[in-house]
Amino acid sequence: KYRLIDGAYYLLGYCLAEEGEELWATRTFEDLVVRVKDSSFLAEVWTRIGEYYFNNNGLDQALEAYTKVLAYYDSPFYDKALYKLAWTHYRRADPERSPNEYQEAVDFFIKLLDFNEKTKAAGDERGADLRPESMQYIAISYADEVWGGLNKMLRYLKRIGKRPYRRDVLIALGDVYFDQTRFAEANKVYRLLLKQYPKHREAPELLQKVVTTLERQRDFEGAAQS
Repeated sequence: KYRLIDGAYYLLGYCLAEEGEELWATRTFEDLVVRVKDSSFLAEVWTRIGEYYFNNNGLDQALEAYTKVLAYYDSPFYDKALYKLAWTHYRRADPERSPNEYQEAVDFFIKLLDFNEKTKAAGDERGADLRPESMQYIAISYADEVWGGLNKMLRYLKRIGKRPYRRDVLIALGDVYFDQTRFAEANKVYRLLLKQYPKHREAPELLQKVVTTLERQRDFEGAAQS
């Protein structure tokens, strides 16, 4: 009944983790969340529990742990929990056995991007370091040949409404197609963006990407005309 018993559990778990005893560290953290319901360490401890299960393919347990962190909006672990929830769903995704997991992953990546925008507008930006990878994995999800596609992404973006990162997410899809040597699909994305954002300051760079996709397809005449 010691008033700092949660600190004792936390430090014991931390020391075990530092010694490489990840399982026993996690068991200690699990004891903490059961015994002390109002500890100031809960957001971090649930994150550490989630990390253990995530790294050891206990994805159901990881989802449960990361979800607990979302109760602590002001915690510095909140944005990481959103990111890891998205990643956990992505790891569970399969275009035939569990296609719904792709959508769950995308939804959580979008929540993270929205969180970043909201905190940035409030003058206390959080989640900025996780923003590029979130966009990349939204794009990778929609680049899946069975589940995804440009039209599917466009329908989703229309459904969620205007977002400041819309253009960046579409560019990410084009870049993923390009990296996968799917040049015709990349070209389609880049041309769409040039049509929708013709006066954007980075339009010349997109036009260069259009030219490169045509050259990679050996359409030199089309490249010259572009």
